[in-house]
Parts: sequence; C-alpha cells; structure tokens
Amino acid sequence: MNKYEIRTNIKKEAILHASLDLFKKQGFINTNIKNIAESAKVSQVSIYNYFGSKNQLLKEVISYLTDGMVSTAEEILAEALPFPDKVKKALSLCSEEFENVIEEFFSVAALDDPQMAQAIISTLKEKNNYLYEKYIESGKAEGYVDKTIPTSTIVDFLNSMGNNPNYRQNNAQYRDDIVKLFINGILIK
Repeated sequence: MNKYEIRTNIKKEAILHASLDLFKKQGFINTNIKNIAESAKVSQVSIYNYFGSKNQLLKEVISYLTDGMVSTAEEILAEALPFPDKVKKALSLCSEEFENVIEEFFSVAALDDPQMAQAIISTLKEKNNYLYEKYIESGKAEGYVDKTIPTSTIVDFLNSMGNNPNYRQNNAQYRDDIVKLFINGILIK
C-alpha cells in the first residue's frame, strides 16, 4: 500500500467509527454528514467521495459491524465437522453474535428509527443470502443437500423462515427444531 492508500483507509476508518458512535447515540435521522465529518476530523466532501450518501454510509457501518459474524460462519464452514453440525454451530454462534452487536452498538431510540431498522434488515439479508449460498453449495458438495433443488429456491425458503417472528426471538430450542426440519424434513424414514 502506498501512502495515499494508507491515508484513505485511515480516513474511512475514522468516518466509520464516528458514524457508528453518532448513529448509536442519536439515531440515523438525527445525525447529519456535518456531525460525522466534525467527529471524524475529515471534510464532508471526503464522506461523500468514499461512501456516496448517508444511507450508503449506514449500510457500510452495519456491514463493518457484522463482518465478524460472516467470518465466524465461514470459519465454521471450513471446520472438519459433519455438515449438520456446521449448520447448528453457525446458527447458534451467529444468532448470539447478532444479538450482541445489536445490543452493544445500537440504542433503543436508534433501532426505533425506521430508516436505520430498514438498513439493518437489508444489509443482514444480503449477508445472510451470501452465507446461505455458501452453506447450501457446501451441503450439496458433501451430499447433504439435494442437488436437484436450485440454490435460489432454498435461499428463498430460508428467508421465509427468517421472517417468522418466533425464529427471530432468542429461543434456542425453536431454532434447533427448525434446523432439524431443514436437515431431516418432517417425515420419519
């Protein structure tokens, strides 16, 4: 990396951290680019150059926060475990990490902000779909997932489960039952 790239990365990190802090304290609507620029000690123009808009910056902040979850899920996928154990472990750890990220970085007022809530949901959906596809393809390669069902259909099915409010509650037994249904189906063989 040359000096320009290093400076650029330092500025981007400062903007992400300042945005996170302000979004956490004030919510999305009550935070403006001027506040972020002052807190990050950069120009407003830099923010627009690097991120394009406040909405895109919010998505980047959420992405930045959830990258650890994605890394954890990818590490689990690479472990020498049977596929069903990988799925159970990933669901358990990622659910815990997601809850921790939300509780640690976003106030109740911030989460009540509809634009922030929508950005969180859309960013998480993108990351979930990425992980679903990786796990499905791995499951197909290992012989656990039916290769005749298109990956996109399975992703749609998983997304419909994720929309169930019972699934989103922090209920480990319910999630375990869903994993069993997903892996084994409802029929006793």
